[in-house]
Amino acid sequence: MQLGRLCLLTSFGLGRKIQVWKLGNVCPRPRISVAFPLAAFMNCSDSNSDVEMILPFLREDRRPRWRELFPKPKGRKKLLQTLWNGDDFERSLMMRVDPSERTVQRLSLRLRRLGAPTFSHLISARPDLDGRDIDLISALGLVVNLAPATIICCMPGVLAYYENDDRNGNYIILRRKGK
Repeated sequence: MQLGRLCLLTSFGLGRKIQVWKLGNVCPRPRISVAFPLAAFMNCSDSNSDVEMILPFLREDRRPRWRELFPKPKGRKKLLQTLWNGDDFERSLMMRVDPSERTVQRLSLRLRRLGAPTFSHLISARPDLDGRDIDLISALGLVVNLAPATIICCMPGVLAYYENDDRNGNYIILRRKGK
């Protein structure tokens, strides 16, 4: 096991060095607690990292299928198509976003209050968005009311914004401690 250093730059230009464990292509949570959860998924663009980010949001009975198929290119494509309807998600974790709240500014503020960092990771059925690491405001600008079948993963396994193909298909997914 190697111990590596990673420097994060915030939107304020400040850098913080933190230690993360590097295990081949696996990128687990940081060994030390920092204010920027992005380190949990920076430099982790492989399929295994993506599936681990959203696995806690999925229904218990669907998780084995996602673990099995998501790392394979054809399986990933097939599973990403399920994001159009969102049937695999645990509904008890999903909070519908009111239509009056569906602006980049309001959603950004709400997600930041829930603990979202300045950066996020996109998982999408749209190839032009899938796998991108991008700042939260830009991600919301690309996705809100424009890109159904997309998840903006703010904090892996804890907080995400999800948009599906339904007319009122805008959700914040929040997994509280103990669930």
